[in-house]
Amino acid sequence: QLKIMKNKRYDVLYSNYFIKNENLKFIKKRNYQNIKCNTQILLDDYSLGILTVMVKRNIFKKKQFNPFYEIIGDFDFFLNLSLKLKFGYISKPLAIYRVHQNNYSLKKIDLYANEFNYWIKNNKKKFKKFSFFKIRILVLKLQIKKILYKLNKLIDFFY
Repeated sequence: QLKIMKNKRYDVLYSNYFIKNENLKFIKKRNYQNIKCNTQILLDDYSLGILTVMVKRNIFKKKQFNPFYEIIGDFDFFLNLSLKLKFGYISKPLAIYRVHQNNYSLKKIDLYANEFNYWIKNNKKKFKKFSFFKIRILVLKLQIKKILYKLNKLIDFFY
């Protein structure tokens, strides 16, 4: 990854990765379908694994993560970068992402959905030529998960 980054063809470079459960049992390989990363692709299927991303150092002098976001900070950061910078891709999985019950985004699903709604509301003008359809579907899925999670807790309480 470093060799490719040194070629200076890309400002941001990322790769595929494996997703495993808390026992490190293989769940799936995150395999990007389209190696050309652009803003609409990120809006439609944001699964850029921050654990695989390399960003040129000078970019951080100009652009920082928005401290307002606790969960979707990487989403906001990379969407903004995608408007102006060139993203590169490596198809080989270079990392393992572990999913478990204590993942912050799972524990704070309300906040997760709220941050996306806030982001959509506040970025309509900047991203006006792009479709928000799939990101709205994601928010709906998060809200359904939240309801199911609360329902499970209620059921557990009575049993």
